[in-house]
Amino acid sequence: MKTLNVGENIRRIRLMKNLSQENVAEMLKISLLSYGDIERDKKDVTLSRLEGIAEVLKVDINTILNFHEKDIFNQNNNQTAYPAYEAKHEHKNESLVEHLQNEVKYLRTEVDRLLNLMGLNHGKNL
Repeated sequence: MKTLNVGENIRRIRLMKNLSQENVAEMLKISLLSYGDIERDKKDVTLSRLEGIAEVLKVDINTILNFHEKDIFNQNNNQTAYPAYEAKHEHKNESLVEHLQNEVKYLRTEVDRLLNLMGLNHGKNL
């Protein structure tokens, strides 16, 4: 009798979909620890949980149960399969980029100031 490695199959599909465990756990509204236990086959998966995972991964349950490495997923020309999730987090990314740009600007100013103090700048900007 064939042993089902449901957790391992879920992990492989998740990786093929370029999702992190955190992404999937958040979409399932469960803790990261609980989701990790599912992938490690430490927790039996109920049918309703399996349906939720299949929905999040955009596959059917049969694909999870009978997954093979040779299965190929259509990536739709590299377009995201999760526009709602990404839209929800887009503001966070924009804020992070803005914060990092401000940090770079500040650090450049500090480097210029220190070089000037040491007499090494000679009017060059980084």
